[in-house]
Amino acid sequence: MYSRPTPGDTRADAGVATHRGWRQLRAAPLATRPAARIDRAPRAPRHIATTATGDAEAAFAHDRNFLGGVCTLLAAVVLLKGAAGAVAPDQLLGRSLGVSSVGTLNAALTSMATSVCWIYAAWLVVLKEALDHNRLGSDTYRRLALGLAVLSAALLAMVVRYRDILSTGLLSEPALLGVSSASLALIFWVSNRLYQIGSGGRGVLADAGRAAQQFVSDVASCIRVPPNFYSEGPLPLALFIGLFAARRVPLLPGGLDYVGRYLMQASAAGTWLIGITAFTLKDAADRGRLGASTFRLLNLALAATLAQRMWCIYSLGASGVELAQPLAKFALAQGLFGAGVCGVAYLTAKK
Repeated sequence: MYSRPTPGDTRADAGVATHRGWRQLRAAPLATRPAARIDRAPRAPRHIATTATGDAEAAFAHDRNFLGGVCTLLAAVVLLKGAAGAVAPDQLLGRSLGVSSVGTLNAALTSMATSVCWIYAAWLVVLKEALDHNRLGSDTYRRLALGLAVLSAALLAMVVRYRDILSTGLLSEPALLGVSSASLALIFWVSNRLYQIGSGGRGVLADAGRAAQQFVSDVASCIRVPPNFYSEGPLPLALFIGLFAARRVPLLPGGLDYVGRYLMQASAAGTWLIGITAFTLKDAADRGRLGASTFRLLNLALAATLAQRMWCIYSLGASGVELAQPLAKFALAQGLFGAGVCGVAYLTAKK
């Protein structure tokens, strides 16, 4: 009934041999076949834009020069404001909100609020460099662009809330409110465009859910082993959430006046920048990348910000302002230690 297959039987080669022939085929060695070559494109590094990101960059190519120029201009303005807040905070506050609002406490709070200008300017500089070198697709720069958008929205809400004290300065309330709102809207637009280039065309609002999930993941990574100094990133963010809406500050049991609450909320908004910077530096430390120019600049800016904020707390105590001493001592120790760590990392980290 079954025929014995002969050598070269095409039925056996095709796997449809007879019953006896199939047993013989099982015992015989299988014919070798040339391995199929699979050509796969090499995976791009994290800092190289993906195809979607490259398409978005092409779509926004006409904005490149404008975005870079705006980032440079904003960085220069922010640096000037930071320098004024560090050297002459009373003059800055007096010209902004009126001479009558200047006092020892409010001048120190002005210096504390403007201390984050060093981080603010550093963010703008590294984002411009990332724009120039097509690196906006990296998680680092998308995080910074998103952080700027959130900060501008928070500051706009604060300006609207305290718009009645803006009329005491050089400009009238409607004029100063309009200028502040326009500048913050420009910052939001720039950060959103930078985020779109890095995320393949998705805007900040469209990526809100995804960004919230990433935020939770970042917080978890900061408290996960192995910890380092930058793992304290959740603390500034908790301060941002708590102080931004608070009317009283535990560090100042004597309370704040209306202008003081405005300045404290501005300072609380700055803790958002400190927390995101700590997240970014922890990620760089975990990957051994603290020696890169981006992270060296962020370390320098964070060190300057922490040092200036701690000097403000020290000057308040030296001038006789009532402070909650346990909290003041803890804040001074933590800030000075953080500034030292960031400064050492800036000086010693290698690529």
